[in-house]
Amino acid sequence: MESFLNELWAMSWIQWLSFIFSLIYIALAVRNKAVCFVFGLLASVLWAWESYFVFELKFDALLQVFYAFMSVLGLFMWFKGGENNEKLPISSKSYRFHIISILLIFLFAIGLSVFSNPLLQGKMPFLDAFTTVGSVFATILLVKRVLENWIYYIVFDILYLYIYGKSGAWLFVAMMVIYTVMAIIGYRQWSKEKGII
Repeated sequence: MESFLNELWAMSWIQWLSFIFSLIYIALAVRNKAVCFVFGLLASVLWAWESYFVFELKFDALLQVFYAFMSVLGLFMWFKGGENNEKLPISSKSYRFHIISILLIFLFAIGLSVFSNPLLQGKMPFLDAFTTVGSVFATILLVKRVLENWIYYIVFDILYLYIYGKSGAWLFVAMMVIYTVMAIIGYRQWSKEKGII
């Protein structure tokens, strides 16, 4: 436990800022506040730097760049993405949609890891690609305010616990624990708002 705490205190200021901005982002997203995307943008830029240059998780770094772009889009969509430029409502997708989506995530991840690993030479290529593709999809669902985005995040955040733990990125491990809990809360909160529970 002591070595874990020492490693946490040894983390860079970039990792700490990304961690703080990420916590603010997820707390606001769970509460359904569009301003969450401002903090998501800041966290993603910082996290991309650390993933690429420090932890050599190339796909994760690309994912963070994608998150930064989606933060800008999400801000617009949540405010003006609905009909007649109104606030975009929470929606839900069918089981068939999710089964096809999971198969496509898996196939894209295989292709991405096989074809790009010789070029990028990152750690854990398939798992890195799988969580990246899945997280991209979950983010698209979040921006479109699809309720099930939280379920995808729960699954992929749990996988990230392993990836970051193996990489020694203990602050990001702590963040994924918090993200997993917040995704569970987010699913319940959005379900209540949609009138499901």
